[in-house]
Amino acid sequence: MTTAYIRGMNRTEALDRARATRRVARLARAGVLRALREELGLSQAAVAAALGVRQPSVSRWETGKARPRPRHAVALLRLLEEAGA
Repeated sequence: MTTAYIRGMNRTEALDRARATRRVARLARAGVLRALREELGLSQAAVAAALGVRQPSVSRWETGKARPRPRHAVALLRLLEEAGA
């Protein structure tokens, strides 16, 4: 968390990002992340474009091979909520 403070983030923002990253990882392990995306009619490419990442990154998040950076985890959760998840 020290790094987060150095970047000008307050404690609450740092904790929110850490929680979002863990939540996305749990969703990926349970296979829910992919199911949510598909249920909402979103492709991996569309999610990637909305988050400013490449499609393989989204694929790795969904399979649990990688975790998104905290800022991407927060944006992903927001995207899913706005899309109706």
